[in-house]
Amino acid sequence: LMEATELGMRIKELPISVRYDVGTPSQHPVVQGFSVVTSLIRLIAERHALLSFGFIGIALLMFGLYEGITVVRIYNAKQALAIGTALISVLFTLIGTYMMFTGVILYVVNDLIEKKLKP
Repeated sequence: LMEATELGMRIKELPISVRYDVGTPSQHPVVQGFSVVTSLIRLIAERHALLSFGFIGIALLMFGLYEGITVVRIYNAKQALAIGTALISVLFTLIGTYMMFTGVILYVVNDLIEKKLKP
């Protein structure tokens, strides 16, 4: 529907007749639900890559850095390395950094494609 609207097409509702008590569904409800969620994520990633990946990446990076500071504080106080917290810190910092770069790359690629398609 969004693509049709962007192309200037009009959308009109038409009445249909359907019976849900006959036959079997073509897809299992869980598979269909997963398909809808996947389509929504793909749509958000394509249209708002910097927003979705960038902000989530920044949040994960900040959490990772906060956990890293916590590891340093624990080490200074107890002279013991909190290995679990350190691993979580590294994990979230890396994932956040990768997501931020992914958002920037997808945004630039999408922008380049849109500029090439416009006359």
